[in-house]
Amino acid sequence: MAFTLLDPSSTSKLNRFDIPALSSTHYTDMNLNYTCIPNPNNPEKWIYSNFVEKIEDKKYFGDNNLKDSSNNKIGNVCLNQQKISAGTHQIFFSYGFTKASLPANSYFGIQLYNNGASDVTYTEFNRGYGFNGTGTGQLGPWEAVAGKTVHNFLTNTSQSTRTIKSNKSIWLPEDLYALKSGSNIVSGLIKFSVTGSVIVSTYMYSDISKIDGSATIYPHPLNTSDIAKQYSGIANGIKYKASITLDAKDMPLYEGERDANNNIKKSLRIQTCKASISNLKIDGTSASTDLRPITLANPSSTIISSTSPNQNLGNWGFPYEFDVTLKNTSESTKKICGYVRTDSAGTVKNYELFPVINSGNTTYYTVLQSVTSATVYNSWKFFEKELKKDEMFNSTFTFVNGTNGTASNSLFFRLY
Repeated sequence: MAFTLLDPSSTSKLNRFDIPALSSTHYTDMNLNYTCIPNPNNPEKWIYSNFVEKIEDKKYFGDNNLKDSSNNKIGNVCLNQQKISAGTHQIFFSYGFTKASLPANSYFGIQLYNNGASDVTYTEFNRGYGFNGTGTGQLGPWEAVAGKTVHNFLTNTSQSTRTIKSNKSIWLPEDLYALKSGSNIVSGLIKFSVTGSVIVSTYMYSDISKIDGSATIYPHPLNTSDIAKQYSGIANGIKYKASITLDAKDMPLYEGERDANNNIKKSLRIQTCKASISNLKIDGTSASTDLRPITLANPSSTIISSTSPNQNLGNWGFPYEFDVTLKNTSESTKKICGYVRTDSAGTVKNYELFPVINSGNTTYYTVLQSVTSATVYNSWKFFEKELKKDEMFNSTFTFVNGTNGTASNSLFFRLY
């Protein structure tokens, strides 16, 4: 049985509100051990494409025949390129663009090229992608792109299969190419498997016939300029998995509540998408951060880590799957609640955190920010579960931080 998730868009405002910052006296960080071990024979890869973040010039295009105003050759570049082995992998992409600064016919696409002697079967498991804007096929404002792309990825599980012939390629997403007027963002996630090695390349382009395989990877400058704050590359693993147990007997109904021994009961906290986290292990080894180390596409010897400059900003599009056991060993009926709260000011104007949560067939997303207003809050109560004395409940939920959510965040658990 899945969690009954609470809709954050509820007009009653019971599910979104402001939680004041808690002192360490009133919470404790849970001991957490994430599993993210790729299969050693067929390692799962997370292909991360977000550089160059904003495409405002055709010099970032893959066409091999482009020239600038001085007749100098430009372009013939891809924005990410990775060779992956047979196995299951995941792509995240997010790009801004200025349509008026680009050729009239401008396109986005991800090429999978089979340079082997045998055919490769491509099987797609999950997909979610789109543009911002209000036209046909557009998802709405920025926060809708951040939320709906992940929502659709988690819920769109219709499987499809295609064949990549030897020395041939296919393009993804096959129904999302032309950059749309009235848009300036394209973003999405795709989970897939391949039966053999392929080369995955991310392109902006004007004429697909001018992409001939000779493109180089646009290099990351490795400095502190605005253009360097994003990155394209690859990391191991395609999700985190962890098991947690919550007992109502140990949880507070209000801050400062004390147990029978006069000890303060503490809310339980899981921090995510943060450079420094306590009580954390990954694959059984102590870790100080959950931010995935991403090896850049170019220069390929450089790893983007959790520290400035050029750090992984928030594991955008990376799923956290929690197997949760709730129990109540107290003497009366209790209600356990789960919250997601933004911990810090982000860097994307007013929109700082785009949490997406799925359980079973239900998926919701919202916008949270630390500088709150009459319509935007810092917390979302995403579930509540009432348990009678000695009752237990087990289920899973998946949390994803949507694109450009730059605030670290916490999952809190307490009584209500």
